[in-house]
Amino acid sequence: MRVLTKQSGCNLLTCKLISTYIEQYDEDEDRSKMPIVVFTTRADHAALLLNLIRQVVRERFRPEHRIKAIWAEDDDWVKEFLARPNSAVDDVDVLITTSVLQAGHGLDRYFRVSFDFLFIGVLSFRQELQFVSRLRYIGRSDMAEFKYGWIPVGKVGAKLAGQDI
Repeated sequence: MRVLTKQSGCNLLTCKLISTYIEQYDEDEDRSKMPIVVFTTRADHAALLLNLIRQVVRERFRPEHRIKAIWAEDDDWVKEFLARPNSAVDDVDVLITTSVLQAGHGLDRYFRVSFDFLFIGVLSFRQELQFVSRLRYIGRSDMAEFKYGWIPVGKVGAKLAGQDI
């Protein structure tokens, strides 16, 4: 895992996310060769990333229907995905999700790399670990070389890893 910790790391990781999508986009197939899942612990950040990536897709490629986000059960695709995660992913290039993707939702196929944005004070360490572990790596040979993560530097008095906040 490559982890960035400074505040500017969030911006750098966002740039890496977008550049990875652009580099892996196959215009002949009209889809990404490396489907991405983005784990973020804040819904406002998920909305920001969704709008940003969709804007890039509109400007560089085609309509943004292959960029999906989950932070509420507000449309039919999200409901289908939450009911059967691995059957609803084939038409997705980038999936942005918050912790609304609960325990029991494992992504065992299709997505090949993750970008994790873990904001302080939202989830406990154990919850964060479980959250980013939804993308299964074990037994897969099609995964990217790295898993990318941004974790802000802790503050004085912050809990140690392994302690619930």
